[in-house]
Amino acid sequence: MNIEVYDTDKVHEDIAAVVAGMPEFRAAAAKVHAEVVSEAASHADSGKLASSIDLKQGKVDWRIEAGTDYDAHVEFGHYTYYDANGQFTSAANAVRKKWVQGTGIFRNVVAANGGF
Repeated sequence: MNIEVYDTDKVHEDIAAVVAGMPEFRAAAAKVHAEVVSEAASHADSGKLASSIDLKQGKVDWRIEAGTDYDAHVEFGHYTYYDANGQFTSAANAVRKKWVQGTGIFRNVVAANGGF
């Protein structure tokens, strides 16, 4: 007897729908969430980013989201802009810019837990 499983989006959703309700899956998501919050707290000055990170259950999966207007800048990096006096300014008024490396908080924690 052979069993074939097709690697399609529908199959992935069906599997996720089965495991999403399992307490073990919720516990694994909560563990990753706690690690993301802890890592964010070690990088942030104000704690606003860390306190905005929530664990939410979707239709068939769990997701971890940050709720600030700058979380993508922290994760992936961004430019800061300086005027002629070396003061922070807008991109329009800048005479130079400097790349600030992202922290990779989410990506690093997910990778450490076997994710992409």
